[in-house]
Amino acid sequence: MSARFYLSPLSQNAKQQWRPAIITSEAWDAEPYPAIHVATAGFSNGQPVIPWCLCGVFAIDHTALGAVEGVFQLPDYPLSGTMIDMDSTVKAALLAELQARGVDMGPVNTAETFRDVVIAIGVNTLNHTEGFSPEQFLTF
Repeated sequence: MSARFYLSPLSQNAKQQWRPAIITSEAWDAEPYPAIHVATAGFSNGQPVIPWCLCGVFAIDHTALGAVEGVFQLPDYPLSGTMIDMDSTVKAALLAELQARGVDMGPVNTAETFRDVVIAIGVNTLNHTEGFSPEQFLTF
């Protein structure tokens, strides 16, 4: 088992509770011992401020989880890895997805490490300023 970052749409369950779509999937149900940390931008009048969330997921089958509709699996890349060294195709896909989701690209474009990119998502876009740590987000 390993931990990875995902961007997942938020969806409502039968009790009108908002949850990451990744955990309502068949791929999630097939996992023997999955675990998740979730960061959202919060809610206003019962609706998510941003319709997706950042997830840290501990699981066996990341291929199946990454294939869930609307879910984007961030690259399997070390947090300390420099963005300049990231494979150009992987980096281009990441940047395109973040831009399409409305992530503030200023901090992303100036990020030196993958950790900086995750912080740009969690802090600059989802407003998790208190105690947000990419390392802790992947600790289960």
